[in-house]
Amino acid sequence: MPKTMILPEWIEGGVGGGGGGGLLVESQSINFTAVHDRTYLTTGALLIQLPPTTNNTSITIKKKDDQIVTLLPHGLDKIEGVNANYQLTSIRESATLVSDGTDWFRI
Repeated sequence: MPKTMILPEWIEGGVGGGGGGGLLVESQSINFTAVHDRTYLTTGALLIQLPPTTNNTSITIKKKDDQIVTLLPHGLDKIEGVNANYQLTSIRESATLVSDGTDWFRI
């Protein structure tokens, strides 16, 4: 029996090679406000304002250098259960945050 792969709705165009996939990647070197379902490649010490938590969304941050990147929760939203800034401090560190509509969780 053939297997069916169910993809999250945020993957526009599915997976696979050959361009046209749904991964949205942006390079950032100044402070910015993140958008749901994006991947950011960062350079420099940055402050990134997270958007409000929304069920079944994600944000990925990949540092390209050794600078500290600080994630700022929106309003009373929490990152890993705490309403406080979250820092990425290791060289070339990355973090994917997913939301259940209430909190952001690092996976």
